Amino acid sequence: MKSVLIIDDELQICESMNMILEYEGYAAEYTTSAKEGLEKFSSKDFSAVLLDIQMPEMNGFEVLKKLKEQKPAVSVMIISAHGSVENAIKATRLGAFDFLEKPIDRDKLLISVRNATETASLKEENEEIKKSIFRVNAYKTSENFLTVTFEDITEKIKTEEALEHTLDKYKKLVEVTGAGIYKIDFVNNKFTYVNDVMCKQLGYTKEELLSMGPSDILTKESLNEWINRFTSLQRGEYIQDTVEYKAIKKNGSTMWALVTAQFIEGEDKTIIGANVVAIDITEKKLAQETIEKKEYEVYTQLGKKIEEWKNELKSKTDEKENRLQLIDAEILALTSSSKAEVL
Repeated sequence: MKSVLIIDDELQICESMNMILEYEGYAAEYTTSAKEGLEKFSSKDFSAVLLDIQMPEMNGFEVLKKLKEQKPAVSVMIISAHGSVENAIKATRLGAFDFLEKPIDRDKLLISVRNATETASLKEENEEIKKSIFRVNAYKTSENFLTVTFEDITEKIKTEEALEHTLDKYKKLVEVTGAGIYKIDFVNNKFTYVNDVMCKQLGYTKEELLSMGPSDILTKESLNEWINRFTSLQRGEYIQDTVEYKAIKKNGSTMWALVTAQFIEGEDKTIIGANVVAIDITEKKLAQETIEKKEYEVYTQLGKKIEEWKNELKSKTDEKENRLQLIDAEILALTSSSKAEVL
């Protein structure tokens, strides 16, 4: 049974996640103390950890470092009520497996935990495989003799089969993730790997995308930004590894993607490619545009209303002045005197 440790200073959240995970068959434990969480982690073999960022004793990033020092293969999912790209990037760089925002969505939680525990198992399998690889040594003992050490290759064959099985599981894990994943060759400006999600996002087949590059799918504005970032990168300048791009789908419609890249260096230390994760944020961008449009409409209507009020006030003021002038004229007519004489 896969075990999961929950570390969050909010008891209600701990109990809620613990109940969900146990119902799905996980062996879950929780604590509201960061220090106690580290002690529990040291005393038991957990497959994954759900870790809050904001805690009174020490923040989640410090705890994450200590967890990875103890067990590098563990999958740690950061949870926070204050989700931001900066926190997500920092957590990823420190080795976090995923970043979940509060309130925790049950389906997202279960998907993330499932992927995290499977990834942890893959890493452990890989470590075991590395330990099981055998060597065959051959060396000269004299001018005319060669000594060869033969070893039983049964375990080696098992290791190769296990490795193939592990790679197959990893590929499936990559294919079912909710993000578009691709690899790009900067030298030839071509995609060298794309997952099924990216194909679905853009409406192309894998064969079609593998014959294309960024210049074939990005809008003019996004392509210019991509070229500027690439130029800065080649000059050795620092650039953010996360950016928003607008892409054109096969059917002519567009989509927005939040793109995070891990750059690949060549032997001469120049950047020759990147491994990229692309998350579809089209709905978010459309919502932002709708809000901005509504704000513009409100401000425009408010401006018009203010102008109407000003004109109405001016009209009433003019009307009062006209009435006063008429009254003055009537008074002068009744007295048969000039205005100066009346004053």
